[in-house]
Amino acid sequence: MAGPFIGAPYAAMLLESLIARGATQFLVLGWCGAITEDLKVGDILLPSRAIVDEGTSKDYKDLDRTLPVSAPDPALLGRLSGHLTSLGIDHKTAGIWTTDAVYRETPKKVAHFRDIGASAVEMECSALFSVAEYRKVRLAALLVVSDSVATPVWDPGFRAKNFKQARKAACDAILGFSKLLGEHG
Repeated sequence: MAGPFIGAPYAAMLLESLIARGATQFLVLGWCGAITEDLKVGDILLPSRAIVDEGTSKDYKDLDRTLPVSAPDPALLGRLSGHLTSLGIDHKTAGIWTTDAVYRETPKKVAHFRDIGASAVEMECSALFSVAEYRKVRLAALLVVSDSVATPVWDPGFRAKNFKQARKAACDAILGFSKLLGEHG
């Protein structure tokens, strides 16, 4: 276990340090904000890809494509999803948007990223996915929806009971899954 970390540069630095010490599999537990009404505060989301809108990934990926994205390890993501299902934990898998500018989630940007396939916004996953791919290690993420900017009125759910319950369930699930990974690779 390592962290917490806030923002792509710090997350990438910590991941690089752990890789240098020999770690090869990583599970990320974090929070995200919904940018679509399909997600509600307290939902659990497994990011299937992250649209790069942060400055760290460019140091690990060729970002000359129109829509730069990074992705988790698909096998690890599938196993994590299966673990959640076996525990009876409802979850969704969707694309996300990673940004460094937490206060620049303007209605125009939210609409743009929603239109190109993001369901949530956060600050680390695209960089972590990029570093993991570059360093050839396995990484997947589990995010709990903490708030929503899907409508013009921000919904801060940080103190909501369903968010707190989902956060605890997510922590327990990640801990249990990490034990399984340790036992069975």
